[in-house]
Amino acid sequence: MKNILYLLLFLSQAVLAQAEYVKNNEVLVFSFKTNKGKKVVLAKDMGDKYLVYRFGTKDKIEMEFPGDIKNSWSKFKYSYYRRGGGKANAGVEIQNIIFENNGFKYVIYYNYSAEEDEQTVGVLVMNEANGKDIKIVGDTDTVEGSLMEIREGGLLEMADEMY
Repeated sequence: MKNILYLLLFLSQAVLAQAEYVKNNEVLVFSFKTNKGKKVVLAKDMGDKYLVYRFGTKDKIEMEFPGDIKNSWSKFKYSYYRRGGGKANAGVEIQNIIFENNGFKYVIYYNYSAEEDEQTVGVLVMNEANGKDIKIVGDTDTVEGSLMEIREGGLLEMADEMY
């Protein structure tokens, strides 16, 4: 019996030690795992008070943006392009959430190509000082949620550029 109590205590601490990507007052908007096992999450407050980006491992959130969630909707932009017509018309859908932090531009992307019947997801991190970009590739099999909710909600300013 004593061993079972120790096991339960250990398991409860392990659960509590895991990173909290979506808090109790939030809903998941969009997420995926990267090919290196990290997680990308966009979550919003249930009352649409804020939008937040979180990135990290199952044990630790390595980056959360913005640090101050006041007026967070104004810190993100959305870009979207769609050409219908399926494979015959090289149909495509491109969706991006864009934000800037400490001299870096982050582009969370979800793309679909009907011609190749292929999806891509990830984060493009652009260093504006030296022009070097890092592409964090996501696993499309782990995608949860949709960026369409952001577009349909009309809470984000549209970006002028596509990525």
